[in-house]
Amino acid sequence: MSKQIETQPVLAVSSLRVERGTTTILRGIDWRVSAGQHWVILGPNGCGKTSLLRALTGYLPPSSGEIGVLGETFGRSDWRELRLRIGLVASALQMSIPFA
Repeated sequence: MSKQIETQPVLAVSSLRVERGTTTILRGIDWRVSAGQHWVILGPNGCGKTSLLRALTGYLPPSSGEIGVLGETFGRSDWRELRLRIGLVASALQMSIPFA
């Protein structure tokens, strides 16, 4: 494996901004996740956690900024294929699992 591939971030977000209508949902988000790191997104209701995750998975297009996941850049790659390589865990998942 080449040195360049080893140091490539799993996630690279630069100056991310998400707006819907006149509402700014996210602004100025810069984030880098390297291989082997584990992160948790915490915050109060309505602070933009779900919007951030939707933007990172390509379901909510950014108004500006750049998102790179696994070496692919949003808007330059087919993220339908990329989503097959991404795992996401959210508390909402609990509701879809039947209680035994």
